[in-house]
Amino acid sequence: MGNPVKVFFLLLFILAYSYPAGSVEVSMYAGTRSNVVLMQNATVWTWGANDSGQLGVDHIKAAFVPQKVSGLEGIVQVAIYNHAVALDKHGDVWTWGANTWGELGRGDIRSGYFGNVPQKVKGVGGIKGIGIGNGFTLAIGSDGALWAWGKNSNGELGLGTTEEQPVPTKVEGIGKVRYIVGGDGYTLAVKDDGSLWAWGGNNRGQLGNKTTVSSLYPVEINTLKNIRKISSGGSHSMALLKNGTVWTWGDNSSGQLGDGKLIFRYKPEKVEGLPVIVDIAADEGHSHALDENGEVWAWGGNIFGELGIGNRNKSLRPKKIVGLRDVVQIHSGTSHCLALDRAGNVWSWGQNVYGQLGIKNIKSTSIPVKVEFPEKRF
Repeated sequence: MGNPVKVFFLLLFILAYSYPAGSVEVSMYAGTRSNVVLMQNATVWTWGANDSGQLGVDHIKAAFVPQKVSGLEGIVQVAIYNHAVALDKHGDVWTWGANTWGELGRGDIRSGYFGNVPQKVKGVGGIKGIGIGNGFTLAIGSDGALWAWGKNSNGELGLGTTEEQPVPTKVEGIGKVRYIVGGDGYTLAVKDDGSLWAWGGNNRGQLGNKTTVSSLYPVEINTLKNIRKISSGGSHSMALLKNGTVWTWGDNSSGQLGDGKLIFRYKPEKVEGLPVIVDIAADEGHSHALDENGEVWAWGGNIFGELGIGNRNKSLRPKKIVGLRDVVQIHSGTSHCLALDRAGNVWSWGQNVYGQLGIKNIKSTSIPVKVEFPEKRF
């Protein structure tokens, strides 16, 4: 598999959350069918599908190994979906990739338009954190104010309408935002006081407000407090509390809530059978959790081996991934996952049709394999 990937990162527990501009603290992000990694030297690398220009590189439909993105300097945070977003040390936001709903924030909506060259977003600055969802982008100002743009058919921008917004627009009714995550048609936020807020589509209870009623505005979900981290799947949600417990709600058609059932749940409930958890990752139909000993747990759908447990059988309860140790960060894509270990190696598993595992081929796998970075990546 080649030499180990010595990717040195400064901090863990990242999932499109806010951190002070000027410090390189983001490591990796798994998107729909693509990935992005931020090195300690602030260089950005991508691989996987490139049909929307989301890799930020030209002339290829997909990359089976990581490629360096040009035109970016001083980057401190990155995220990717079918478009990509980056935050630099000056508080400026850069975007590239799909722009079907104006998610690039360039003032236009072009179906099928792919901006594969990173460009600075105008009209917003002094940003300390970014987030991304299916067709929309989120940004947190230095004052805790929230900005949003792009797709809004479910009210996921929190602006009180369902009209797309091709330019950054301030979200009223919420402030002092600490971090933010976007899902498929909905948004979750945590404020400085550890409270949980949600808005957008809610057909499967993913907002956690005890109903299936959607919301065009941010609403507080008062059943959870002292939140350390949140993660959004396709239509299910996860929260990690400061005491190391994991809570889930929303869609459960693949067992992604980890409660042993296949029934949707409209309010957060604790996932049993887990040790003390320090990181979480959710995506389409599956969930992962990282414990304090560096081991990873997985549950939910497993069609492509995205649970990493050596088979393709779904699991309604958490199962430990065997052979993956000393992990310090995890992240989930639609049907694949990434893990970073203490030695600086990046591991991947699950679907690989678009080369999203970064292993020089398109063979899917149900066990973790090492990502093949170029020898001279610095």
